[in-house]
Amino acid sequence: MNIMKIDTIVSKCIIAILLTFFVTTITNAQVDTSLYSLNQVQVSVGQKSISACSDTKLIITGVTASNYASISWSTTGDGYFSKNTDLNPTYSLGLDEMINGKVYLVVTANGIDGCSSIKDTVTVTVNSVFFSINDSDFTTCQNVSTHLIAKVLKGAGGYTYEWSPSTYLDKTTGSDVIFTPSSSTTISYQCTITDELGCKGYNQLQIKVNP
Repeated sequence: MNIMKIDTIVSKCIIAILLTFFVTTITNAQVDTSLYSLNQVQVSVGQKSISACSDTKLIITGVTASNYASISWSTTGDGYFSKNTDLNPTYSLGLDEMINGKVYLVVTANGIDGCSSIKDTVTVTVNSVFFSINDSDFTTCQNVSTHLIAKVLKGAGGYTYEWSPSTYLDKTTGSDVIFTPSSSTTISYQCTITDELGCKGYNQLQIKVNP
């Protein structure tokens, strides 16, 4: 038999065997998604819903993330973050959020591939205490008694009241105190109201006293 013909047959057999092995391997192969899953960017806020008093800064804790290149926080309200690129930042509430009673804080984790990103959201219920004192500043006369009345507009109930300074007041607690000036002056009072949740509200009143 021609040697060249034998070599050709052998070569064709080897190629056929290799092709069969390659096709069989590809056909029977299963895609291993575990490595892809491990490399996916992940972020979780832990607590989805939290409550906060409007007079305090909100310290965000328990946020976890993996396989990320950067973190960024955003808000639906008018407050601001201490640093919106921190994983667990501090958030200062804005006036609109205090009035509306709710704000959504959104964290975005950007993947290391530069393309993928994932988000999670914290819903914050804001507890506030709002009140007025005699509606507005006023002018009175020396030795004339006037009731200073704190009227709660928003709060959780169970209020305690504290007035300062104590000058010319009959007491420094309660929603209704009596102001009796013994000399002409201009004086400002601050009232602090604390509700049953421990949230505080503050307001001031200025009084001008004529002789």
